[in-house]
Amino acid sequence: ADSLDRESSEALEALIRAVRAEPGLAEPLALTGLAAWVAGDGVLQLICAEKLTEMGSAAAGLLYEIGDLAVPPSQWEELKETLVEELVSLLHSDDRLEAA
Repeated sequence: ADSLDRESSEALEALIRAVRAEPGLAEPLALTGLAAWVAGDGVLQLICAEKLTEMGSAAAGLLYEIGDLAVPPSQWEELKETLVEELVSLLHSDDRLEAA
């Protein structure tokens, strides 16, 4: 929590709002996977990505891509807004597919 600032809290709040608005298992898994990457826990990130893949969630691709590209967690500050927006978008696309 000591790395939480106004900017990151706004991004986190946006993601939490998306999770609350569309409850389900994919959202917490995706959020946990992203948080695991930020914390440097690649194993947990991969577990989350694998579970998301099993569920058919597009969010798995983002977690795999971060790992495949070996994006260091130190890039969080620079990428957080883009990553959160992308994650929310992927989760919403999952919802649209389920509704179809």
